[in-house]
Amino acid sequence: MNPFEFYGLVPSLHIDEGDLRRQYLKVQREWHPDYFAADPEKQLEAAERTSLNNRYYQKLNSLSARMQTILEMHNLSGDAGNILPGSFLMEMMELNDEIEIASNNTQILSTLQNQVQLQEQQVLNEAAELANSHGENIVQPQFLKLLQVMYQKLCYLRRIGNNIQKQINTPVI
Repeated sequence: MNPFEFYGLVPSLHIDEGDLRRQYLKVQREWHPDYFAADPEKQLEAAERTSLNNRYYQKLNSLSARMQTILEMHNLSGDAGNILPGSFLMEMMELNDEIEIASNNTQILSTLQNQVQLQEQQVLNEAAELANSHGENIVQPQFLKLLQVMYQKLCYLRRIGNNIQKQINTPVI
């Protein structure tokens, strides 16, 4: 069972996050292990069910998480080699150079971090537009390939953002 099936949802990048939250809370209430304290077997089942509920909620509660989940469902989330466009890689190489040059300059690093966050948002916006253009046809190879590229871009940008944050947080000696 995949996270979408668990909540009775059609696999899609666009879901009603409020409805997802309500379904998550409903499962948590119905299957809370404390309700089954008198029945150890049922309590174990409830613990497993609430654990699954928590894990699946995390896989659907944001657009980027749904991107990853859809790719996982089609065995496309792993290391598929580098499928990123050369122009994106060149842009990232230049950004990495800027980060290295900035070294411990917190102001410049913060500006670069803001740029990375804007680029992340652009990728998420592109993914949302892609989903709108394909509707519910997310199993089309063309859609999945584009989604895979967008997801790899997002992961790359997040790694860079995390590296910048580490540099900002590292005390200058």
